[in-house]
Order: sequence, then structure tokens, then C-alpha cells
Amino acid sequence: MSIKEYIQQTKENLLKMELKSKSFVIMVISIILLSMIFTPLIGIPAGLFIGSYVQSNS
Repeated sequence: MSIKEYIQQTKENLLKMELKSKSFVIMVISIILLSMIFTPLIGIPAGLFIGSYVQSNS
């Protein structure tokens, strides 16, 4: 799988995510924590990838 396909799959997982799901809550918490530890430029994309990963594995 190429990087472009992986990013496209991540985008589709994020668009399918429901607001009150467990993966959405995990994504928001990870974005906040990573943005506090690192800069928001690193925390927000990393949190989105974590949310997509949790969504695809559940």
C-alpha cells in the first residue's frame, strides 16, 4: 500500500466516524494531549491518524 492510498483510507475512515463513538472520543483526547506535549502542527495530524487507526481496527 502506498502512502497516497493510506492517506486516502485514513480520510475515508475519519469521514465515516460518528461523533459519539469510542474512536471519536479517543481521537479528540489524543489530539489534545499530543498538542499539549508537542506543537499543534504535530499533535493534530497524529491525533487524526490515531483516531483513524482505532476506527479501522474496531
